[in-house]
Amino acid sequence: MFNIVKHFWLLITIKKYIKKYKLKVKVRNYFNSIRITTNTNSLNFITLTEKSNYEKKVKEIRRSNVSAQIILLIPNVDYRKIFNEHLELLGVIDVKNSLANIASEISDYLDYFFNIE
Repeated sequence: MFNIVKHFWLLITIKKYIKKYKLKVKVRNYFNSIRITTNTNSLNFITLTEKSNYEKKVKEIRRSNVSAQIILLIPNVDYRKIFNEHLELLGVIDVKNSLANIASEISDYLDYFFNIE
């Protein structure tokens, strides 16, 4: 289960990354998601528990911003469901992995989003 502690750990990890590269972005923390906004695009991390309906949250984000990038952080990833729902995600991170592995994946996605090599 992706609990409140891991959610704030994610927020801290993202803020450290932004500070490290001195990026000019806005970070908004919501109950079950974190949004990073630049002048041209946004990156959303959706952090939900197993029983939550992440399809609804993804479609909500898509309605407000068609070009938004979305990364889903959930346990027990069901790739078939994601594919069948046509969710158009940038990535999916299984939160059952170690924190070091999750941090590495988050850093990789942030590198891609901000074009950092």
